[in-house]
Amino acid sequence: MTLLLSSSVTELPLSSAGDVPLASLRVGQEGVVTVLAMRDEARLRKLMALGILPGARLRLVRRWPGYVFQIGFSQFAVDEDIAGAIYVRPLDASAAADL
Repeated sequence: MTLLLSSSVTELPLSSAGDVPLASLRVGQEGVVTVLAMRDEARLRKLMALGILPGARLRLVRRWPGYVFQIGFSQFAVDEDIAGAIYVRPLDASAAADL
């Protein structure tokens, strides 16, 4: 799958067992969004409208009092439920340098 939305979007294969919720990343850790596991369609549409889509590369900025993450030049704050529904493929330092 390839998404051509911005420079923060990358090509990635289908979701794998290594995917984790955004809530489990460490502060400063980067990942690529793989799945938005939302049951509430209105919330899902809102995230998608903001550009939080599979393929988007993000970095966790803060975990408390809310989860703050950055995609490109934009920062987003979400509660724990939403942070648990955004699945990412964590990037290690060498993978992050390749993107």
